[in-house]
Amino acid sequence: MQESLVEIGYVIRTHGVKGHLRIAFDDYCKELSVSEALYFLVKGAYLPHFIAEISYFDNGDALVLLEEIQVREEADLLTKKPVFGPGAWIEEPEEEETTFVGFTIQDEQFGVLGPVIAEADMGSYLLLTVQYQNREVLIPLHEHLIRSIDPDKLIVITGLPEGLIEL
Repeated sequence: MQESLVEIGYVIRTHGVKGHLRIAFDDYCKELSVSEALYFLVKGAYLPHFIAEISYFDNGDALVLLEEIQVREEADLLTKKPVFGPGAWIEEPEEEETTFVGFTIQDEQFGVLGPVIAEADMGSYLLLTVQYQNREVLIPLHEHLIRSIDPDKLIVITGLPEGLIEL
C-alpha cells in the first residue's frame, strides 16, 4: 500500500486538549469521513491513524480527531508533519479547455483577417476557421505561424505565408 500513498495535506497545529488536529488538505483531496485512515511517516514507515471525528472549515482545512490519539501531547508529535492518503483521494482538476473561438486573427502582412468562428484539433496544431471577406478561411495555428497572442484583447498575431488565405 505504501507505494500508492501520496501527500494530501499537512498538520497545521493541535486544537484543544483532547488531541484534535487542524489539518490543511490539498485543494484536490476528496472530502474525508470517519473511519478512513490518514497515514503519517514515522521512522521510515507509513503508519495509519483512523479518523474518529472530522469537521471542515470554510477554507477547506479540517479539525480531525484520530482514534489512536487521546491527548494533546500525543497530537503535538504530529504537528507540522505531512499527511498521506491513497492516490485515489486526489481528484485531478479538470483542464480548462483553451479555445480561440472569439479571438480575432491579425496577420503581419494581410492585416485584420477576422474573428475565429470554429476550431478543430489536428493533433500538433489547431485548424481555425476565420470569417474573412464574407467567406470562411482555414488557418493552421501552428507554432511557426504565431507571432504573439494577446489573451486580454483576444487577438492572435500571425505571420501567414503567401497564398494561404486565397485557398
